[in-house]
This record gives sequence, C-alpha cells and structure tokens, in this order.
Amino acid sequence: MLVDVLRRFLYGSEPKSSFMVGIGLLALCANLLCMALLQKHRSGEVHIRARWIFTKNDALANLGTVIGAVLVSLSKTALPDLILGLIICAVVRGGIEIVCDARSSASREAISEES
Repeated sequence: MLVDVLRRFLYGSEPKSSFMVGIGLLALCANLLCMALLQKHRSGEVHIRARWIFTKNDALANLGTVIGAVLVSLSKTALPDLILGLIICAVVRGGIEIVCDARSSASREAISEES
C-alpha cells in the first residue's frame, strides 16, 4: 500500500470521490457487522482477539477512506487521499497489539502449566 501511495504521489492520481465513498461505506458496514458478531467473544482465545483487532483497524481505515473521499471532493485535489493513505500505512498499532496479546497469552499458559 505504501508503494502505491508513493507512486500516486510521484506520478499523480485521480481519485473518484463518489466511488471512494460508496466502497468505503460498504466496507465499513461489513466490518461493523463483523465487529457486532465478534463483540461477545472478543476477550476469548487469542485468535478471536486478533480478529477483533484486525476488524477494528479495518473499520477505522474504511472511515478514513470515506473522510478522504469527502475531502477530495471538497478540495478538488488528490492530496487528502494521499495523506490518509500514508496515515493508514503508518498505523501498525493493531499488529503490535496482537503480538503483545499473543505473548501475554503464551506466558499465562506457560505459568498455568507449571502449576
């Protein structure tokens, strides 16, 4: 994704704001539905917690896409799309959170096995 953002910055792009809004809203609805389904299980096993984090991050990226589309439409430039694309690329928090959660879960399991 980062390479594509850089390519678009260097060589230009013509984001279609109405298409971005439509796809962004559709994807946001799908991710919100998944979050609703995962809600009661989100503190369960590590793979379910990871799915929750991925879905939450995807929903935030979808929201960023919609905001970017509105800003592209208002500004008549691709710059908001490129800036939001860089922000979405920079958000690695979800991956870090999953790794920390998995390590914590493994530590708890190792302690319980020793007892």
